[in-house]
Amino acid sequence: MLWLPFVLLLLLMGNSAYALWFSGMGVKPNSNGGVGLLSAPRPPVVRTDYDALTALGRALMASTQPDDRIYVVASSFYLNQDLLARVFADALREPAMAARFQWGPEIDGEQPPPLDVYASSNVYVVPEPAQYHLDPAGQTVVTAAARQFPPPPERAALFHRDAQTFTLEDGVVAHIWRRDAWTPDTLRPALASIRAIAAGAAQDWVAWRQPRGVSIRSDDRGLTQVTAVFDAARRDMSLLFDRPLAAGDYRLGMAVASGCAAPRFVLETVAGGGKVLSTASFAPVLLPSEAYNFFTIPPEADGKAFARLRMEVTAGETCLSELRELRIERAAARP
Repeated sequence: MLWLPFVLLLLLMGNSAYALWFSGMGVKPNSNGGVGLLSAPRPPVVRTDYDALTALGRALMASTQPDDRIYVVASSFYLNQDLLARVFADALREPAMAARFQWGPEIDGEQPPPLDVYASSNVYVVPEPAQYHLDPAGQTVVTAAARQFPPPPERAALFHRDAQTFTLEDGVVAHIWRRDAWTPDTLRPALASIRAIAAGAAQDWVAWRQPRGVSIRSDDRGLTQVTAVFDAARRDMSLLFDRPLAAGDYRLGMAVASGCAAPRFVLETVAGGGKVLSTASFAPVLLPSEAYNFFTIPPEADGKAFARLRMEVTAGETCLSELRELRIERAAARP
């Protein structure tokens, strides 16, 4: 048995060589590589597309403003929203750029379909092919947004793709898309497409413009709960009621609870093509309290008008507001 120590020594030397030199070939951060005899190797990752990633970051810095909202439509090792945020924070030393990002859902069941982030963004970073870090069958929330690009003919005039492209590892190509202003008629087919691909909870209202963060849930009674986070850079929110309204008298109702100072509301009725039909401003006197506003859809806009609710706050720091049991209901007669 004198040979046994030598065999063990050779095995240990081979395992060490594999862990230190050979196991790094093709290993990504979401893979532990091959398992050695006494270890699971995890070598440092060296990106070969560092220049492309930083060029993408610089292009976004140069071509967006603080009021723009960026959506990274990807979730993989090659491109994802956290990776791009680190490019700004670590490589470009511009952490303030993170305020322009809107964080999209990545995992089915844990996060809702990307209705709000898609609707309220105006700059989209989209890779070809679509990028996933899990089985795509479990990431339909990513697929639902990815399939909106390139846009179909009926929305093609709204979207513009930059000429500059960014080639990442393994031939993944990132594009920057920019969007002109929505109308209800151009947005709603895209929302229907997203809903058809990524199942989720009911949602009667969609964020036309997001604050720092928003969660919207509706129930089968037509009541919607909205939780919104505001900060000094994002002091307003706009919600579209994603159902056409027939001609007649209506009442918007909700309970408002806000940790943000002086919330104010503007209720608009809007034609499908974007024309504003009516505007009414109101503010709750006390908080928390209920708030109501009556409005009318004229006969000529029957079935072709929508309601849009804007909320503004005075926010010097991060604060949270809730709209409870937000609803639109028929009114017997306008007071």
